[in-house]
Amino acid sequence: MKFAWKVFLSTIIVIAIVFAIGGYVLITSSFNSALRRETDRALEENQLMKLAYESAAIPYEGTKLTDEAITIIASQLQNSGRRYIVLADEAYKEIFVSSSGDYVDQELLKNTDESRAYTITQEDGGYWITVSCKSTAGGRTVYLQTSRDILDIFTERTEQFRIYTRISILLLVAAAGVMWIVSMFLTRPLRRLSATTRRIAQGNYSERMKVTSNDEIGDFTRDFNLMTDAVEDKIYDLENAARQKEDFVASFAHELKTPLTSIIGYADMLRSRNMPPEEMFMAASYIFTEGKRLEALSLKLLELMVLNRNEFEKKRVNPRILIEELNGLMRPVMEKAGMQLRVAAQNAIVMLEPDLFKTLLVNLIDNAKKASEPGAAIELYGKIDGRDYIFCVKDHGRGIPPEEIRKITEAFYMVDKSRARAQNGAGLGLALSERIASLHGTRLEFRSIVGTGTIVCVRVRRARRPKRI
Repeated sequence: MKFAWKVFLSTIIVIAIVFAIGGYVLITSSFNSALRRETDRALEENQLMKLAYESAAIPYEGTKLTDEAITIIASQLQNSGRRYIVLADEAYKEIFVSSSGDYVDQELLKNTDESRAYTITQEDGGYWITVSCKSTAGGRTVYLQTSRDILDIFTERTEQFRIYTRISILLLVAAAGVMWIVSMFLTRPLRRLSATTRRIAQGNYSERMKVTSNDEIGDFTRDFNLMTDAVEDKIYDLENAARQKEDFVASFAHELKTPLTSIIGYADMLRSRNMPPEEMFMAASYIFTEGKRLEALSLKLLELMVLNRNEFEKKRVNPRILIEELNGLMRPVMEKAGMQLRVAAQNAIVMLEPDLFKTLLVNLIDNAKKASEPGAAIELYGKIDGRDYIFCVKDHGRGIPPEEIRKITEAFYMVDKSRARAQNGAGLGLALSERIASLHGTRLEFRSIVGTGTIVCVRVRRARRPKRI
């Protein structure tokens, strides 16, 4: 059953129960009040009849009343519309007068003592209230019963129930119409929410609900929108991760395809043809060059994958010593390229993983070398900056366009693809460097001007001096 129907039916049931209980209590209270009034009136009438009987018996003082005298007095007390019965002796057998025949309520007479007793009975389609009292006037004990017709109040109660039932039905019908509109209005946000969830389930993740109230439903709508935002962000992250993996695989496959094709082609030529020594040397050189490129590509990819899951231990390192070691390591490479590596560093102590950080700086120098022309100089320097130590690699090459800077740390991304491939580039160096930087709690910072050059810096926190004991 839908929630709107539940609200509607439960409200109608509650209203019906309230109407029934309220009407019953109201009509019953009114009926009881009328019945009490009739009872009081019947008691008063019975008291008056007793007084009239005793007054009529005064002339017979000093003598005992005879049956004839009692009959005469009782006959004088008869009144139309009522029933009066006067009884003699203790056995309740002698009826001196009865305006309603020979009927006498024997049980009521037996329960009559010095006070009055009354009862309400139904007979001949009517309701009667009968009051009985005892009198000893004139030396005779007699019982006086008076009856009063109270059918009107019972008829009035029945009519009130009938009218109230009709009114209740009309009010319930009107309330049902109103509550149906109210339930539809109250549950409209839930229906809209259900429709929104279906559209989101169909892939429209940007769908949101409009908050139209400040009640619990409004709070729920806001929470739902927050949840949808979080789900959309997660889905975007998953889609982006999947897309990056696809791009990674596609780019890696593309990078492997060209050198492998060339290697296979030249190897087949050497295997199946008789070639001059010069051509054989050229083919072998090409196979060697492409093989070295594949080797570098494989090693960088391996390092990139390993960094995703391995932990490492940092050590206290002097940046000046680290930079001097790199200068000696890179000297043959720089001389072969016809370039100079200028280094300068201040003494300090930082917490690094030396081998990984060397890989980071070598990649930065290698990228600077690829962006520079023969004969150019590349600068590697380190300096203290407050609580931090900054490593920077600076070149005077082509520079990087501003729109490319945010992409250059993506795996396989290359600003100048043809030049990078010509220099055995794979687009993994900066991605690897960015990973190493993040493992050290920092990131690469780029400043570049097209046609002027690029500066890449990485900032690490200096180690605290050990306390002296």
